[in-house]
Amino acid sequence: MFRLFVVVALGLALQVAAAPSPYYGPGNNTSILSKRDSVDLLDSETIDEATNWLQFSRTGYCTKTQLINWDCGELCQELSDVMVLAMGGDGDRHPNWHVVYQESTEAVVIVHQGTNLKHARSVLIDLHTGQQIMDPSLFIGQRFAEETGVKIHEGFSAVHGMSARQIYVTVNDAISGSLRHPTKGYQIRAKEVVVTGYSQGGAIAILDAIYLRTRLPQDIPVRAVTVGTPKIGNDAFARMADEVLDPEMNVRIVNKHDVIPRLPAKLIRRGHHLRWTQCGVEYHVDPAGDWWNCGTKENCEWG
Repeated sequence: MFRLFVVVALGLALQVAAAPSPYYGPGNNTSILSKRDSVDLLDSETIDEATNWLQFSRTGYCTKTQLINWDCGELCQELSDVMVLAMGGDGDRHPNWHVVYQESTEAVVIVHQGTNLKHARSVLIDLHTGQQIMDPSLFIGQRFAEETGVKIHEGFSAVHGMSARQIYVTVNDAISGSLRHPTKGYQIRAKEVVVTGYSQGGAIAILDAIYLRTRLPQDIPVRAVTVGTPKIGNDAFARMADEVLDPEMNVRIVNKHDVIPRLPAKLIRRGHHLRWTQCGVEYHVDPAGDWWNCGTKENCEWG
């Protein structure tokens, strides 16, 4: 009975995570948060850039038919200079993903779908909260080795491995000039790689960004911009992630009262304490419409 209660409670939390978060636009800087000296308000240019990638994260909930035709209503119209390069997943055991090229920013954008509440197996991915080492066939090198103590979420690790290689091949083609624009004919040579996603998709996106950073040329920027992202790994993972990806290139956007970025909670499993820590930089968006740079401080608390 207790186990059923836990599953139901977590399921309700995931419902909050899977529904698109409200977007609070630039505000009037009158929030109570301005009384805090440890964080800074973000400037409009930074907000505009983050909002562009935030819009892409919302396309993770579009159907494949909509994506093929880039016809998902107002959202796709706002992102009109986009060409779809690849897609995959089944929306269930394997979350959907797609890779696009945005002409105006000359960026390859990888989008990972968040938790799909229509499919139980998608929810179960979030509930597989054991910790394991990173897949040695994907993450190669001493910094990922078992002896470093780096551990990550079992569910997120499994689904990331389902798409990582195919995404890498597509991205590499897009930055190397191996692809041509279907109507304009020019060679696509993307100058930046951005990975985004919401909730579960945000966690997979960060793993993707770490993987791609270790595989792509160093002169190609790789960044993760995610929304409502749960914790992915332990303290050792967070330290490693901030070494591979400059924290400023791993931005987590968090809306006030969103519980998902605080999950999973510390657990005792098989006699071991499982601790979880966020990585990267947190942008906190409050209901007053203000965006705050919390730096690497995890889950800013406001009074």
